[in-house]
Amino acid sequence: MSEQYFCACCDDKVEAEHWCSDCTESLCDDCATIHCKTTLTKRHKVVRLQKVEGVSSSILRISDTCKVHERQKLTFFCKMHDQLLCAACLPESHKDCVDVITIDKASNGVKHGSALGDLEAKIKELREIIIEILRTKDANTITLNEQKELISNEIKRMRLKINTHLNRIEEELKSTLEAKHMESITKVQHGRGDLAHANKTLETWENDLENLKDSATDIHMFTVVKTLEPKYTNEENKIRDVQWDNIKLDLEFQPTDIADDIKAMLPELGKLFVRETNATGLFKLRRLRQRLQELQPPLNVPTHKFDTSRLGPGIEVKRGCFLPDNKIMLCSYNDENLLICNTDGRELRKLKMQYIPLDVAVFDDKCAVVAANERGVQPIDLTLYKREPYISVPNEKCVAVACFEKNIAVAHDIKAITIIDKEGKKLMRVVLRFFPRYLAYNHSGRLFWTNTNNHEVNCIEPEGAQRLYCSSPYINDPRGVALDENDNLFIAGSKNVHKISKDGKAQEIILTEDDGIREPQDLSISINHYGLAHALLVINNHLRSIETFRLE
Repeated sequence: MSEQYFCACCDDKVEAEHWCSDCTESLCDDCATIHCKTTLTKRHKVVRLQKVEGVSSSILRISDTCKVHERQKLTFFCKMHDQLLCAACLPESHKDCVDVITIDKASNGVKHGSALGDLEAKIKELREIIIEILRTKDANTITLNEQKELISNEIKRMRLKINTHLNRIEEELKSTLEAKHMESITKVQHGRGDLAHANKTLETWENDLENLKDSATDIHMFTVVKTLEPKYTNEENKIRDVQWDNIKLDLEFQPTDIADDIKAMLPELGKLFVRETNATGLFKLRRLRQRLQELQPPLNVPTHKFDTSRLGPGIEVKRGCFLPDNKIMLCSYNDENLLICNTDGRELRKLKMQYIPLDVAVFDDKCAVVAANERGVQPIDLTLYKREPYISVPNEKCVAVACFEKNIAVAHDIKAITIIDKEGKKLMRVVLRFFPRYLAYNHSGRLFWTNTNNHEVNCIEPEGAQRLYCSSPYINDPRGVALDENDNLFIAGSKNVHKISKDGKAQEIILTEDDGIREPQDLSISINHYGLAHALLVINNHLRSIETFRLE
């Protein structure tokens, strides 16, 4: 162990030989013996310091006390907010949270659970990304040096063919080359130190987690995991920014043709410029290809499925959507509740409304909006899962919603759609041929809607123009609509789920009764952090089944 530890109990100058994972303190031989015999501490996990030799001191000394309330021990865990709590935190900021359990219960099996495994996998993957970026930077530096040498030689060969009056422009061009080269090297190597530091930090965490598995208590390990997760997220965000900004530079030279009148026709030897391309693209493609090659369930086999009876006796669900954290939010059709849960129906939370919610859509990472019938629409704070004040749409009933950037599209129980902003300002009103029942935006702001009484999918352009998107006798009673990252449209109709190409011409049935599809009602698509659609939510089986399918 690189750092020297002293006993925390008897004397700061007495060298420690043991470590208590429960107290996160070092102990000398005598104090360790007493520690293991004292009633209050005899169940603590005390190990020799050599067993945690590979763990950094910052991880070993992660505090088990609350950062908000001094000297209060962290004893609870809020599953809704993914947060460690002390006893004082509960009444102060988590009194409405129903999913609060003790750390003892939360940490049970943490060393073999998904939280530790996920963190280790994410750290490993981010380190791989960093190493790949560093490799591309080093390779680009070598290439730039080689290109500099090649261009320099070409300039020299040209210099031998022309007379002495070109000495001046030769030197100017070589100076430009040197400047461009240095500028490119500086640009390519920008951020390398931060990447190396991040890589070292992640390597340290990786080693720490591995070494703690056999030496730390579940509580300590759980505390470590939950402490590192936000730090990891911060590192991941920084590296993602660097990854997208990572460019490949090439020095290129375009010589000028030498004519008979060299003074008039050859004022300079050529031009130097730096061509930029995204060096991350190849790595992203390789990463994506690896992911696609991983073992995955077939498209027509749901990855998760549960009956709505799991949500409560007699519960039926008519509408729903994915949330940014990949949970799902469902509209109960026969009581005044919004239901939030995992895609397997677990970790259920009920948000009591003052009306039957008719539809829900995500506005941004922190807010969803609910169609509240004659009350208008109601925003929902996704951080605290709390209702916000209604957004009124005067004299109109709101039966369906969809969101794009700052716009909220509201379908009414008449032949009209109103588009408003979050402050309730009316941006546009569109009168339609039919009653709109289901809405969905694509990535360019085009609004799609269905009627359920015909074979059509219609759309409204961002400027308000209406057009028929597609019409097919194979799509009867069209209902829920959703779009992937390529603006392919998925639609529930004719007791199947259909996929329609971006131009509306190519159609295919992707899920049928053979796949368990029976009267599908609504659809939602989840987009992952790579910007790819990866999951399709289907409200199925006459409002009584929730199923999630993998998208290719």
